[in-house]
Amino acid sequence: MTADSRINYVRNGSFIHLWEIIMLAVLLIVSVVFVILYYTADDGTAVVVYVNGEAVMTLPLNEDTRIDLGTGNTLVIKEGKASLIDCTCPDGLCQSASPVGFVGQRIVCVPHALIIVVVGDDDVDGVV
Repeated sequence: MTADSRINYVRNGSFIHLWEIIMLAVLLIVSVVFVILYYTADDGTAVVVYVNGEAVMTLPLNEDTRIDLGTGNTLVIKEGKASLIDCTCPDGLCQSASPVGFVGQRIVCVPHALIIVVVGDDDVDGVV
């Protein structure tokens, strides 16, 4: 490509189209929204443990704890975040989940019908 053809290529607007600019703007806006939501998320105050759809216990996140849930899973609360370890489920997805600590986050173990939900001060009974 010669220098003249490159100049014509740029002058004709062939190197970038309007829809590309719109897509970049949308991606930028969505990224900014996610960053704002992430950094303004409320820290949880407790976790509610559900087994077979029933709340069996509520544990505070401000106390480091290690509890055997009786379903083959062990719940660990450390530094304000909850995670599952020593899982006996075949796929181990619940064990590989990141620790949760923000309101609304949850860990789900389908083989053991176990749901762990992080709740805040104004959550009365949590969300299933």
